[in-house]
Amino acid sequence: MIVGASIGDVASRIRSQSVNSALDTAGKFSRSFLVDLNRSVDTKRMQMRPDGIEQPIVAYPGSSEALAARLRRIQSLFARKVENLSPDDLVKRLQDLDDGAASWAADRPKLDQSLERQHPEVSEFLRYAATEDGAPWRLITPAVRAWLSDPENTVNLRIVLRS
Repeated sequence: MIVGASIGDVASRIRSQSVNSALDTAGKFSRSFLVDLNRSVDTKRMQMRPDGIEQPIVAYPGSSEALAARLRRIQSLFARKVENLSPDDLVKRLQDLDDGAASWAADRPKLDQSLERQHPEVSEFLRYAATEDGAPWRLITPAVRAWLSDPENTVNLRIVLRS
């Protein structure tokens, strides 16, 4: 109806209230769309979660502390919910998640390689020692005692008494 009308006629038809209403509606749609995008990226985050991401990261003796720190950062990335991010930040977060999943798959097995080089009894002891419950006394075998007697192996080990 506006095509071909004079500028005065068009101006009289478009009132500031209708323009403001249209802008308000567009703003609401934009915010709603951004919330939906954040939810979608958060859903994708949950779908991309690598297996074992919730397991504690333990830098066993002989393993790289830098590797453990990198894996902890990936854990933190996947633990943080996606919300209130701008479109540019959403793209970066999605890329970080994709990179994190790939790094986890490549690097997580390396953390346990230091255990594979140990005597099987020492490996079992260290796996138990790294849990919340700790290692039971029955795992202190002669091989474990010999390993524990080397100060280089025990520099980062602590004994904790719990009731």
